[in-house]
Amino acid sequence: MKLDKETIIVVGLCIVLLMCWSYFTTKKTPLPQNPPIQTESVTVKNETAPLAPTQKTLDAQTADKPLQQIQKNEVPATNLKNLELITLSNKRETLVFNPNTGSVSEVTLAGIFKSTDKSPVVMRNEFTDGALALSAIDKMTLVKRELVSSSQDTVVLKRTYSVSGGLLEVTQTVKLEDDYRLYCKFDLKNVGTADLDLKGLSIATGEIPPVVVLSGDNATFENHDLVYSLVNATVERNSVSAKETDFLKAQTQNPLLWLGGSNKYFSVILLSATQPFDGGSLISRTEKETKAAKYFTASSSGVFKQIILKPGTEKVLDFSYYAGPNELELLKKLAPGAASMMKLSYFWAEPIAKPLLEGLIYLKNHVCGSYGWSIILLTIIVKLIFWPFTQAANKSMRKMQRLQPEMQKIREKYKEDPKQMNMKVMALYKDNKVNPLGGCLPILLQMPVFIALYSALDASVELRQTPFLWATDLSKPDLVGPALLFGIGIHPFILMMTGLMVLQQKLTPTMGDPIQQKVMMFMPVIMLVMLYNLPSGLTLYWTVSQAISIIQLLYNLRIAKQEEAVAAVAVRK
Repeated sequence: MKLDKETIIVVGLCIVLLMCWSYFTTKKTPLPQNPPIQTESVTVKNETAPLAPTQKTLDAQTADKPLQQIQKNEVPATNLKNLELITLSNKRETLVFNPNTGSVSEVTLAGIFKSTDKSPVVMRNEFTDGALALSAIDKMTLVKRELVSSSQDTVVLKRTYSVSGGLLEVTQTVKLEDDYRLYCKFDLKNVGTADLDLKGLSIATGEIPPVVVLSGDNATFENHDLVYSLVNATVERNSVSAKETDFLKAQTQNPLLWLGGSNKYFSVILLSATQPFDGGSLISRTEKETKAAKYFTASSSGVFKQIILKPGTEKVLDFSYYAGPNELELLKKLAPGAASMMKLSYFWAEPIAKPLLEGLIYLKNHVCGSYGWSIILLTIIVKLIFWPFTQAANKSMRKMQRLQPEMQKIREKYKEDPKQMNMKVMALYKDNKVNPLGGCLPILLQMPVFIALYSALDASVELRQTPFLWATDLSKPDLVGPALLFGIGIHPFILMMTGLMVLQQKLTPTMGDPIQQKVMMFMPVIMLVMLYNLPSGLTLYWTVSQAISIIQLLYNLRIAKQEEAVAAVAVRK
């Protein structure tokens, strides 16, 4: 095609746009929030009043006082001795347990989950009492505590509280499991002489920051939410950064199976195994500002409206606490609906995206052994499923192609009368039984699947820091060599895809419309600019999809030649 002045200008503008695109659109990744808190300047705003107050402990020594005297609200004379923090660990994670409050203050993921600066991913509870913190509407004053036993993966802790003139003994057992779960049992016993009415007893979930702060990952679509599941497995989500009025909807008085918080790649989930929570309350939401980022974080709690204990009676509450990656298989095993913590796509595409991700995981575990080859195989399978629809579209386009000479004559003849021209063109379509939309509808049917697959690959933590060929991380661009001008480097997958698009256009018969030809000529440049910095897992998918489209095009060109040969023989006869 001739490159006129206007075309050269447009090409030049596209090249400039490509050079500047990543500089102006790529989010600057803040450092993960791993350094000590003292090095950061933190501002706390928009703190929301809780339905269930956070636990407040009174450091008081009561070892020399009989329980009967404590029950009479006598003021302790000296402070309780602080217990040392306890570390529980296994091959998946290391957990810091605070025996003074009976809560989880920090979780460090081990193994493959690293921050972008290669340091461990650390989930901290900095502005609440921590995950599994126990509280109630009535003031719970800690009067005794004792570390019963401690090992590498298990802690048994006994605490005694003064609650509304009564005495509550809490024996807490926590055990670290091998699937990012912490089993927790609260044995509640009335050791006083009066009835205990525990109103609004609540268990905290702990907080989780957005993924860009937690692990340093850029998020194409960030899903930083508080999430809870009703007893019918209906899952509700509320954005942590929502307006205050919308965010308050995170509180509910409906029975809950579980609740927690999530970002794009990681989640914290509190599951009640004994009985459903009677509701969920918001502990607090804070707006934090560090040198690297400004963001919201929040913590919620599962609430039991009322637990009544007679003197000498007890009640056991069992929980599972999950703090780990949004791996689909792990979440599905955890609880009904827990897989919803992994938000893959728009609500209408989610039912398609989840099966596609499950298929990708199945291919990796049982066929390919690699997520890179699994993406290639899954792309081939999806293209084969839609092969009949694409063929129908190509057949319609071939018919349109054969009518181009006659359509061009009509355009020339009626160029001064657009209405008459359209009528003649539609009559030509009708006489030849050609549907002008036949080439579009099958493609439109495929779009939801392609969008869902695209979203599943983008949101999957399974692809995070997973290498394939020259790509060191399928969740990031496949940079080869150093970054060049404006941070742009060489990304082979997207360059291969652009080259395949150009080849496809060269092979595709022209429709005779000059405007359409120019639009199609610039399409590879537009796609190159828009997709250049996408994660390599996505550009691998696009590249393979483009290669399959060329194979299908070559097949259809062969069919077209056969049809032309048959038509030529028929004319000679």
